[in-house]
Amino acid sequence: MNKPKEFIETLKSYDKDNIPEALLKKLKKNYTSREDFQPEIVKKFSAAAESLCKWARALENYSEVLKVIKPKQAALKQAESEKAVADEAVAIKRKAL
Repeated sequence: MNKPKEFIETLKSYDKDNIPEALLKKLKKNYTSREDFQPEIVKKFSAAAESLCKWARALENYSEVLKVIKPKQAALKQAESEKAVADEAVAIKRKAL
């Protein structure tokens, strides 16, 4: 952390959509499941640590939401593809009339 600007950019550009499940389990086991890993508590020791605590909790929460959303996004994409094919078939039939 001797290069704070680079560290912050690393956090900002972190690939939150592809966090390995093993890493999420470690995060939960070692940090987010701890009673003392709460922003209000961590803030008493360090404002920077409070921010990192919030970031880690947000990543965990985002990952949980993504587990619900990803299958729905895939289903939507499939439905849109099927609709496009059906729309094309209807257009061809209309032209033939």
